[in-house]
Amino acid sequence: MGNINKNYAVLTIIVFLSLIIVSSLPSEYLFSRPSICLHYRIFGVQCPFCGMLRAVNCFVHFDFIRSWQYNYNVFLMAFLLPVLFMRIFTQNKWIIRTEKVILILLAIGFSLIYIVRIVNLKF
Repeated sequence: MGNINKNYAVLTIIVFLSLIIVSSLPSEYLFSRPSICLHYRIFGVQCPFCGMLRAVNCFVHFDFIRSWQYNYNVFLMAFLLPVLFMRIFTQNKWIIRTEKVILILLAIGFSLIYIVRIVNLKF
């Protein structure tokens, strides 16, 4: 093992703590209230990240179908988490490439979600 990458260590800790917080939120709070997304309130179109909090909550509670319905990018995020963890301890080229591919797929995924949401609004 090489040096520990402190930036990835901090990022991974933040992600894990966020997952703990999201998984412990009461379902009444998440699923019975309207969206607080500023983009949605101004433009009337859900942003690409709308539904991620609910999707993550469903995902960590193993409700994968509902998770997919809220925002399918949560599954790519699930692949990213172990890669971030591995980046703490290694600078392996394969891990770095995997991280880049997942980040590119996430960018494409969020772009596609936004396009679909805009197109569905117009028709």
